[in-house]
Amino acid sequence: MTEEQWGQLVRRLEPRARANPKAYGRKGALLGALGYVFLGVTLLVLGGLTALVIWGALSGPAVLLKFLIPIGAIALIILRSLVVKMDPPDGISLRPEQAPDLFRMIDEVNELVHGPRIHDTLVNGELNAGVVQIPRRGGIFGQRNYLVLGLPYMQALSPDEFRAVVAHELGHLSKDHGRFGTWVYRIQMTWWQLLNALEARRHWGSGIFRRFFRWYAPYFEAYSYPLRRAHEFEADEAAAHAAGPRAAATCLLVGAVAGRYLDGEYWPEVYRRADHEPGTPTPFTPLREHLAGARSHASAATWLLQELTRDPAPHDTHPTTAERIRHLGLDPEEVVRAASSNGTSVQTAAQVFLGPAEGPLVEELDRMWRRSVDEAWQERHREAQRMKARLTELDEEAGRTQLALDQARERADLTATFRTPDEAVPLYREVLEREPNDAGASFSLGQILLGRGDDEGLVHLDRAMEAEPDSVFAA
Repeated sequence: MTEEQWGQLVRRLEPRARANPKAYGRKGALLGALGYVFLGVTLLVLGGLTALVIWGALSGPAVLLKFLIPIGAIALIILRSLVVKMDPPDGISLRPEQAPDLFRMIDEVNELVHGPRIHDTLVNGELNAGVVQIPRRGGIFGQRNYLVLGLPYMQALSPDEFRAVVAHELGHLSKDHGRFGTWVYRIQMTWWQLLNALEARRHWGSGIFRRFFRWYAPYFEAYSYPLRRAHEFEADEAAAHAAGPRAAATCLLVGAVAGRYLDGEYWPEVYRRADHEPGTPTPFTPLREHLAGARSHASAATWLLQELTRDPAPHDTHPTTAERIRHLGLDPEEVVRAASSNGTSVQTAAQVFLGPAEGPLVEELDRMWRRSVDEAWQERHREAQRMKARLTELDEEAGRTQLALDQARERADLTATFRTPDEAVPLYREVLEREPNDAGASFSLGQILLGRGDDEGLVHLDRAMEAEPDSVFAA
């Protein structure tokens, strides 16, 4: 099934899901069971073949028992594929006595949305929040519910906005969306594990399962897609019920702005420090001040507009932000103004709900982060020193004679990386004067010029795409 066919199928299925959600859900359950029925029938057939082989060996040549080896092998692979291990989420476990205001808010919201018991509340370093349900003994003994809260998310949002986030996540649990998502995940992982095991052993049975999987997997994903989109709308309604529609909407936009800032500026700048600093920094310590002002960032208006006008991503079960805001009965432009008006004077959710616990959590996240990146950081620092020494060599050689074309390109690249992009511009122009079809120099120069707001960069990106087709997607 091609992407276009998959998209067409989803568009046909969505009206059915909206027209009769319960009937559609029952059909989805039957479709999910179909995969297990296929495996069950396969195991029955293998059991019949086993009995036939044993009967033949008893009444004929014993050499027939050798056929039990491939039959048993594929049966074992199928049975192993049915065991899908789900690890608990990572994070720092938080106890009620550490942050009583946070747990009081969680309990209040959970009561409002009629959610189940939360067994563990974790804090991590992500700009996100979520609920994870881990089956106990394959689901026989129920589920263990984890609420995972990103500390940067709490530092970016106001108390009301974060209350809406928590309500959204607990709303998933109250409607059993988490269990549905776990079930979908288990079905998908069962088939991936089965196919990978068969193909790794080059088993003769892999072709049979591959043909079924190529039809079943995309069809099941497409069928479950409208249900999962509907779940997001239901969770948004829970957020609006617990925190108000405005907070449920502004948290979407503020989170998007904070994400753009972190991914586009903050974390790249942190990692660039490895070029000059041998010791790993503590990035979570200053993060609170940076995130609190993200909604007042110079590019915030542009980011908000892009978030409201972005198209839905393929296979992303989350509706677009604009769709979610309209579903809450609000005008997206008014929500933008509301999101922008809450400036740095507003206390963050971390300050209100964590209180004194925020500091120790920041310190622990810094320790965890430093442990995870220390080896790679040191390696990058050593490599950066080597490359900077190489840049000095090229500068000195360029002062004596004209560099070879590949050396001139290397010098421009190193200058852009270890000095400033502006210093690299004349060096890239020099390369292009000597070789107008140099795709790498055209692409790099175009990127720098566009970063300045200079439309000449588009000309160079066009030249890069003409010279090197592989650069089309990046350009």
